[in-house]
Amino acid sequence: MITRAKKLVSILLAVAFLLPLLAGPVAAAPVAGDPLGYFVYHMEKEGQFYFLVTNPSNQVVKLNFKTEREFELVVKKGNQVVWKYSDTKDWAKTPKEENFLPGHAKLYKVDIPKLPAGNYTLNAFFAGGPSQGNRVAQTQFSIGNTGWQRPVENSKALNYRLFQVDNELMLIAQNTSSKPVQLRFPSAKEFDIIVYNSSWSKVWQDSWNHWYAQKAKTETLAPGQAKVYRTKLPKLADGRYHAYAYFYGTSGKDAVASLNFSLNSKGWGGNNGGINWDIANKLSFSTWYNGGKQPQIAFEVKNKTKNPVKISYPMSKAIRVVVKGDNGYTWQYNTNPAVNTTTTIAGGGASYSFVYLPNLPKGNYTAQVYYEAYSKSKPAATTSFRVW
Repeated sequence: MITRAKKLVSILLAVAFLLPLLAGPVAAAPVAGDPLGYFVYHMEKEGQFYFLVTNPSNQVVKLNFKTEREFELVVKKGNQVVWKYSDTKDWAKTPKEENFLPGHAKLYKVDIPKLPAGNYTLNAFFAGGPSQGNRVAQTQFSIGNTGWQRPVENSKALNYRLFQVDNELMLIAQNTSSKPVQLRFPSAKEFDIIVYNSSWSKVWQDSWNHWYAQKAKTETLAPGQAKVYRTKLPKLADGRYHAYAYFYGTSGKDAVASLNFSLNSKGWGGNNGGINWDIANKLSFSTWYNGGKQPQIAFEVKNKTKNPVKISYPMSKAIRVVVKGDNGYTWQYNTNPAVNTTTTIAGGGASYSFVYLPNLPKGNYTAQVYYEAYSKSKPAATTSFRVW
């Protein structure tokens, strides 16, 4: 059964130096009618806060910054403010304006400050949009084992994403619930990743080269907190591969995330199975499922090189998403590439596309994202998720 898709939202992200933000935040939600989307994350393993501002609308949003500061992050313990990002920087007082184009985004990364053990709330504020002065995003996290709330042992509360980052694979397990989750690892082995070739023969497993202590351990993952694991790929032959990630902090034994990726050292030319290797060798692709009130499939295209990469048509017109469930449910979104247009991803930069999903029935799903600049017949990235 194929149902009608909700609106496609494409997020083009130009990775740049952080430009900071505004003062005196007020504890409020985004104002009514604000077309921008806001997301904030506590990335413990990375040692950073991530703040993402997107323009998923079809209109240009005028951003008016009163100073050079573009955003604010505020950490509270209870009702007390214990840290503000603005206190760590000096900002020029020059006001500025900017046209925030449809499908574009801003990503800010801030090092996590040193905080004593406890439970905290991270509040994000954006200085240039319609919600100036209002809190636009929030997440909770904890430092140390404080036992502030009885944890739940429920893998449904975790959201998993598997990325390819240059020659590495990255697994993120995030607590997307409102309660802390108790993780129980039977040994020091917290995760594993298995890679198969196009013939489905196992060619590599991360745990092959590791020794793990057998002592069991427990850990509490606070709301919004994430575990981030990175592992380097070995030298593999050119071809198409399938990666499956496993997480051992919960009782489930099945793979929690998957990813398809390609390796080729010869470049574009000849019979390459419909893959533009000139593009594939310069870009990496990853996709993941974002749950919540408006579930979506997110797709990242990253420029692995230091030089700009020119794409023959815009990201917003170049992807196709196919979602299949073990319950027989099928849904897809199709777009047609624009004609005689180009876009460029800066060296080290990335683009993000978000495809909003319809209401899916309960079941296990696989989502394949086709990126036309890469291949019309081979999915650029694949992810698995479950709807409860």
